Amino acid sequence: MQRQYLTATEDFNSVEKSVCAPIFKRTFDYEGTSARLEIAVAGFYRLFLNGKEITKGFLAPYINNPDQVTYYDEYDVSSLMKEKGNELIVLLGNGFNNSQDSNIWDFEKASYRSAPKFYLGIFDGENRVLTTDEQFTVYDSPIVCDDYRCGMTYDARLEKQLFENGRKPLFASEPKGKYLKCNAQPIKVIEELKPQKITKCAEGYIYDFGQNNTGVCRLSINAKEGQEIRLTHGEIVNDGELSMANILFGSKTRHGYQQRNWYICKEGKQQFTPSFVYHGFRYVEVTGITEEQATKDLLTYLVIHSDVMLRGSFKCSNETLNKIQDCTLRSDLSNFHYFPTDCPHREKNGWTGDITLSAEQMYYNFEATPSFKDWLTLMRETQTAEGAVPAIVPTDTWGYAWGAGMGWDTVMGELPYQAYRFSGDKSIVEDNIPMIEKYLEFMETKFSDEGLINYGLGEWVEIGLDNGCCSIPTEIVNSLNCMDFLAKVAALFKIVGQEDKAEKVTARREKLVADFRKKYVKDSWVNCKKQTPQVLALAYGVFTAEEETQAYENLLALIQEKGNRYQVGCFGMKFMPFVLSKFGNSAFAIELIAEPTYPSFGYWVEKRKATTLYEAFQEYEDTLERVARKDGSDFIVSHNHHFLGAFTSWFYRVLAGIDVLSADTIQLSPDFACGLEWVEAEYANGGNKLKVRWEKKKDGYHVTVDNQGFNVIPKWQGELIKQDGKTYIVK
Repeated sequence: MQRQYLTATEDFNSVEKSVCAPIFKRTFDYEGTSARLEIAVAGFYRLFLNGKEITKGFLAPYINNPDQVTYYDEYDVSSLMKEKGNELIVLLGNGFNNSQDSNIWDFEKASYRSAPKFYLGIFDGENRVLTTDEQFTVYDSPIVCDDYRCGMTYDARLEKQLFENGRKPLFASEPKGKYLKCNAQPIKVIEELKPQKITKCAEGYIYDFGQNNTGVCRLSINAKEGQEIRLTHGEIVNDGELSMANILFGSKTRHGYQQRNWYICKEGKQQFTPSFVYHGFRYVEVTGITEEQATKDLLTYLVIHSDVMLRGSFKCSNETLNKIQDCTLRSDLSNFHYFPTDCPHREKNGWTGDITLSAEQMYYNFEATPSFKDWLTLMRETQTAEGAVPAIVPTDTWGYAWGAGMGWDTVMGELPYQAYRFSGDKSIVEDNIPMIEKYLEFMETKFSDEGLINYGLGEWVEIGLDNGCCSIPTEIVNSLNCMDFLAKVAALFKIVGQEDKAEKVTARREKLVADFRKKYVKDSWVNCKKQTPQVLALAYGVFTAEEETQAYENLLALIQEKGNRYQVGCFGMKFMPFVLSKFGNSAFAIELIAEPTYPSFGYWVEKRKATTLYEAFQEYEDTLERVARKDGSDFIVSHNHHFLGAFTSWFYRVLAGIDVLSADTIQLSPDFACGLEWVEAEYANGGNKLKVRWEKKKDGYHVTVDNQGFNVIPKWQGELIKQDGKTYIVK
């Protein structure tokens, strides 16, 4: 079927030149009995039919490179149709199709860039009765400029002439990407927050909403025509002034362009909610208002993210761990807009390594399989003929030469593995096996003569070092991560019944382990004697059974050398608690995590009062009035990343004992020796629900299990003394 796309202009936004968002309008009669509307956009859209907005949510249909995949949305509009005088309105925004990135990831140089364009069809059964053609009329909207990475400008004065000066649309070429229906969960307003505090600053007022989140602010004001209001969104306030230092890219970022919305008022009472953008922020600097207008009713924080269903919860007797779990959930959600991103402000990129790290903990917390499946579809389309994949998805050309590597590329094994484990959806494995096979061929070209792999990035955000710096040889970390990748890939081949390929991959892994041991393992050490390699080698089974106890003692020695503190990066952090628990030391794992002094998660939530997870561990001056590093460096990391929360799957698997073996089977084995007084967790999958609570009492550990539908296999760490209905007593 031919799909004709329409656009308003051949011009498109740039930093130097703004182009307003176009509105397309069409009136028509309809004699059908049912009506299905299909819309595909290179960019974003809002859709109105007979005066009602029917758009599925914010940033529809998706965030993607249209040369790789063009997603469409589908609506049943039968109940909205009339026989005569139907009115259809489509408002277009630039989206990923035309976004600025301050010359970092080359999006403004992308080959697919164009003004936003769309195809629309209305079907009665299989018969298309209306499509995008010359009968649409295009108008300029009051959205003078929009950029989903940066912000938008809206001139409410232009509403008075909204449907004047119409013109014919232009025909546009169809995007090159595969035409696919979007199944990812939509992006919606999940919560509304009012400001907790308003303070005067040099140029206006700072609105503090008390939490770091993502979304936009709804502006409500009684204003004079022409009054210009500027909203700048950030994470940090220093000495009473909003700081953008951890969001901007220095001189590369155009001043006043990042995370900023401009609103030019009409006369009287009015409301404004931005379209086609979202920001990551706790604070908003408002300029252009009077003291009388600076009320709590001026701004409402609309928290928006993908509408992924919460299916897990965890809490325990240690309040610091509970705060860390809350921060992890908030970071997950504020970085989930169709797919997980690294941060919701300066980048908004789907870094593959971040998703690799967080896949398991996200599956414990959320049902996100439809969104993950659509993102993996994008990833398959980014793979080169040679088999390489980029470090960010979606992308155009950036991320192949720098940023990828075993810890990042392994998402193609880790994500399908966890998706099948938690959902039982075999198709997510079948769909991605061809990409994996192609990548395995590419990976072989990256092995050295010694049989090891030193391709791309290694450990990241190692404690005590700034981003991009690492004290651990990349070959060590990448070779270790490759072992885990090959183990997961072997499991995936078995799931689809390809036992011969699973055996080959297992043999390849065994050779890699042998080659790694030959070069790097001696006397139960990974010979660089750093925490991350020792942790990963213990987690991935590199040491022999005879070596493991001493290898663990060596790890403890490394931790003790640092004053019982971490010195790991993102990969070491994920596996450290699991390794400590494997050797019966969960209490020490909690001590490391909850310690209120730097570097620890406890430092963030207790000393820094964090509401989201930071990008890396940095030590700050002992004041909350400003964010300044103790070592004097000006480099401040993002305060909203999810990947360092990867370890929190340990809360479920070990502390609560809910180890998901498959979509319907759970091994229940709480770690009573962790030093906690009680733990309570819930987990659901489909119609199955499990709630577990254990509590330390004089006669043993009382475990209450409320199971609805799961096959639960108890494996008590102690002797089962008594069972009374849903309660077990273990000593």
